[in-house]
Amino acid sequence: MLPLAAGQISGVVLQLAYRKKGCRSQRDMGAKIHKSCPLKGLCRNDIPYTLAAPQKFRNLKCFCKAPTPALHLPVLSLTPVHPLHLHTAFTPEVMAPLTAQPISKYVVVIDARVHSLHYTRIQGALPPHTLHLVAPGEQHKTLATCERIWQFFYDVGLDRKGCVIAIGGGATTDMVGFAAATWKRGVAFALVPTTLLAMVDATIGGKLGVDFGQGKNLVGVFAEPVGTFISSDFLVTLPERELRAGYAEVLKHGLVADAAYWQQCSSGLPAGAGVLETIQRSIAIKSEIVEKDPAEQGIRKVLNFGHTLGHAYESALLGTPNELLHGEAVGLGMALEAQLSVQHAGLAQHQADEVVNTLRKLDYITQPVSTPWATLAGFLMQDKKNVGDKLNFTLLQTIGHAGYDLQVPLADVQKLLAPHLL
Repeated sequence: MLPLAAGQISGVVLQLAYRKKGCRSQRDMGAKIHKSCPLKGLCRNDIPYTLAAPQKFRNLKCFCKAPTPALHLPVLSLTPVHPLHLHTAFTPEVMAPLTAQPISKYVVVIDARVHSLHYTRIQGALPPHTLHLVAPGEQHKTLATCERIWQFFYDVGLDRKGCVIAIGGGATTDMVGFAAATWKRGVAFALVPTTLLAMVDATIGGKLGVDFGQGKNLVGVFAEPVGTFISSDFLVTLPERELRAGYAEVLKHGLVADAAYWQQCSSGLPAGAGVLETIQRSIAIKSEIVEKDPAEQGIRKVLNFGHTLGHAYESALLGTPNELLHGEAVGLGMALEAQLSVQHAGLAQHQADEVVNTLRKLDYITQPVSTPWATLAGFLMQDKKNVGDKLNFTLLQTIGHAGYDLQVPLADVQKLLAPHLL
């Protein structure tokens, strides 16, 4: 277990602006640009879009256009400003920015395991609400579970002025956020991540969804919560295995975007105040990338390093004695894809060895269990990054920098995995 002392870092609040820069103010671009804008200059890209923003402006769209004959300036913000609050303890003050809003009804959907461990402690910090429990884990991240959540919304009369609070790990926040974003074409939702993986990755960037068949995240949407409320005290009860799984995403952030951060993280997860600092740095790395590419059409794909092979093994082993947590699968995927990077992205062999050796030192699985090739190949060909029958990877060009949309022949993947195939 991770020792954390309450109050080591007093409530750090990060206002992360995940918005596309492009729709500028009248002062910058001339009043006639906003002449036809129904918000008359108050579009999402023109005002600080926070929880305190006027309710009537939250869901309006800006239709203003830039007077440029050759270039079309983006004017719609795919992801609005996302208030993110980082604290050591989950207290009423943490949730105050949310509870101050004119919400008609709060509903809380919580991971059943988190409920048993923490609900009594955190109940008083939540606004008055109705409660629904969901089973934890990837195997329950399905449309069938969503149907039960939607039925709960229906039964309690959740309207479009209501707010859903999702509490749990990444599988829970992904799924509950998706259920909220699709209920009555979208209601407000807030996220309270309780695992390291959810804090540094799953709740950052607006990706929501569920698995379909055995494929990972094949059904989903991009939508931002009205707030994400991170409290490191949830980590005190997190098993060592889940802490390590979450830390894989931290390591990935260094590998794809910050070589110095990779070196810093290579020693393992720090204790005490260092945990919040690590969470904060990983959030900053991911948010900077997401801001440039909210809908994952380009640079955001670098965050998929380790996920192509990782997702394939995670899906293939789901429900077996060798089942992997998502972060464990990502760790395995990074070890394997570092080796692919030598041939297909120009990564130096000694850097590939450094990646694999560091992962092994930190107790990640770096060699997969024997798995049927037909099963793995089927999942690889269903990967969301593929175009047609082309298998697209994110690979390291050097530690701290990754390339994306790199095509790797299926035969090369099979050759790499040959010693571990049935």
